Amino acid sequence: MTALRDAAARLEKRPSQDGVPYERYTAELWKMIDDRISGYGPTCFRNLTMEFRLGGAGFRFPLDDRKHIGICIVPRPSSALWNVYQGWPVEDLHRYRFFCFAEGKDENLWMFKDDGNEDPETFFLESTAWNGREPTEQNGMICPHMPLSALLDYGASWTKMQTE
Repeated sequence: MTALRDAAARLEKRPSQDGVPYERYTAELWKMIDDRISGYGPTCFRNLTMEFRLGGAGFRFPLDDRKHIGICIVPRPSSALWNVYQGWPVEDLHRYRFFCFAEGKDENLWMFKDDGNEDPETFFLESTAWNGREPTEQNGMICPHMPLSALLDYGASWTKMQTE
């Protein structure tokens, strides 16, 4: 968990590109998420979002040549709550033990498998290529083959100029 906490600490310190400070999640927010989907969100990620201000942090990880693919925005707390109740297909993905931790553009999502790994491998879900069944590389999922700590670490050093 040290690599993940270190990456989160670095991301929290990166200035917001829109000038609005990042936000910390609260235990109350996680309770409201639990009220909708019990157990949604592994403890290690919940603790990370309550310890570090990550809500609102955004960057683009270059997965391919399309500019809209790879955008990664950790939602601000109110957006995260809305996404769980109305926006994201969390119940469809939760059934396969995927946890959505960030949004992309055009209803795309960043997620990881909620399998107890404290630094899980990340996946990008391209919603237009996903048929609603279990995500795979043949069904909407793009695999950058990197753990969450490496993705957050990339985000901590990201500048808009890197991906334009």
